[in-house]
Amino acid sequence: MLAQLLDRSFGLIEQAHAGYLELLSLMETSESLGVTNSVYHYMKLAVIYALSALETLNGRSTAADHLQILERDPLFEVNAWRLRGNAALRQGNTERADACIRKTE
Repeated sequence: MLAQLLDRSFGLIEQAHAGYLELLSLMETSESLGVTNSVYHYMKLAVIYALSALETLNGRSTAADHLQILERDPLFEVNAWRLRGNAALRQGNTERADACIRKTE
């Protein structure tokens, strides 16, 4: 039963990841969505954040690229460092995790 639950959870995470990737590919321009450039910018960063959280959870190497994008924006920089810290902990690198946490302070 536990194995089935874990398989289902992993499947849902993969489904969400695919959905966010598709959403990101559909977000071509602010004009195509009918929103201002500022709203578009933060909508896109919010999707990238969700994608990064899932990628960090699963240990995907693509998380690093998405986290670099988030780090460039002051409103998402701290969250990017928190995700980096989580990734370091998942890899057992407590020194790196501590360094990431210090960046958030």
